[in-house]
Amino acid sequence: MKKNIFKKINILLIVIVALLCVPLNANAANFKDGSRVLGDVTNDKNIDIYDILQIQRHILELSVLTGDDFVAADVTSDNVVDIYDVLSIQRYILGETTHFIHSYTATVIQKRTCTDDEITKYTCLCGDTYNAVTAKATGHIPGVAQIDADGNYVIKCTVCNETITLIEKYTGWFETNGSKYYYNSGVKETGWNSINSRKYYFSNEGILQSKSGIDVSSHQGTIDWAAVKADGIDYAIIRIGYGDDIAGTVKGGQDDSTALYNMKECERLGIPYGVYLYSYAMTTDEAKSEAAHLIRMLIGRNPTMGVYYDIEATDYYEKHGFDIVANRSLLNEFCNIVMSTLKENGYSPGVYSFFNFFATNLDIPTLNADKLWVAFWDITESPFGNWNMWQYTSTGTVSGIEGRVDMDVLIPNQ
Repeated sequence: MKKNIFKKINILLIVIVALLCVPLNANAANFKDGSRVLGDVTNDKNIDIYDILQIQRHILELSVLTGDDFVAADVTSDNVVDIYDVLSIQRYILGETTHFIHSYTATVIQKRTCTDDEITKYTCLCGDTYNAVTAKATGHIPGVAQIDADGNYVIKCTVCNETITLIEKYTGWFETNGSKYYYNSGVKETGWNSINSRKYYFSNEGILQSKSGIDVSSHQGTIDWAAVKADGIDYAIIRIGYGDDIAGTVKGGQDDSTALYNMKECERLGIPYGVYLYSYAMTTDEAKSEAAHLIRMLIGRNPTMGVYYDIEATDYYEKHGFDIVANRSLLNEFCNIVMSTLKENGYSPGVYSFFNFFATNLDIPTLNADKLWVAFWDITESPFGNWNMWQYTSTGTVSGIEGRVDMDVLIPNQ
């Protein structure tokens, strides 16, 4: 007990000596708005002798600093309010340093909302004021907002060159050095994640690995592809038709009425695309006709995302008495016919179906497909299997498309 008393007396003597050397309010920092910075313990927009007195009372246990007052008093940022904080403020007041010891980083600990325009602002030690909304969007000119390792907004003061850490953690997309990340309250997302109802895959380091896509047909009407691209869609899979090779879109024609428009628009805007044909084949001759249908529609086109054969359980099969279980081997033969024809014509072919149809009706190793595109809705991450692409919902929404649209994700490393 006596040791503690003598310790407090010694501290008090040091503080008193320090105070006697400090002219009242000398070189005090003045602030332009209501922001709070380290050292301003009394929250009066000055760093002066009264802040030292508040810290002294805390050290001597005459009062207790809590909350923002404690943070303001801990100018050495070591989570302790002690004599070193007093000495730091003293040096600042005497003009011996323009910043606190340990290469002090000016950290804003409070924010205020301006009454005139309701814009949150932050203030550095020198009084330079920053618009946080602008900093998030474009950076404080000439400085640019960055994201630090803890997911904080960080900008450089243009007057004193101090680093200002904006108080809230960042949530949103962030790109640097060619890599793209998504922060959630300052934490990088990893693995599979759903962000604004879209699926994304991130590496263990938080780097985005997947690509976001859609698949479309005449059911989506006339699409504004510029708006689609601006909404973050990386690629598209376009239906070119269905069934036998019957040209045209009216009077029995089986080309998709929007196929050419969709392909030309993607090419014009630089959106990578692939195509698919919806199968109705019940005989090998019909499968050959469907392969020819794909080839005809692709003349002059460049489907870099692949050419897919959509084979699945349909009402058409049931209506015509085609038993998909009994004809399992025939379904696989249809796929082989189409895959072989596409490869002979220089395309990279794939098969699309629902997960259960792949599992029960198709023999994947014998399909002769370069790519596998699986549909499995209402699950949180890619289904088990060696899939290249995953259709995860049929109820997506994308700018430029009226109504619902199928959403896809290109699975990394597949």
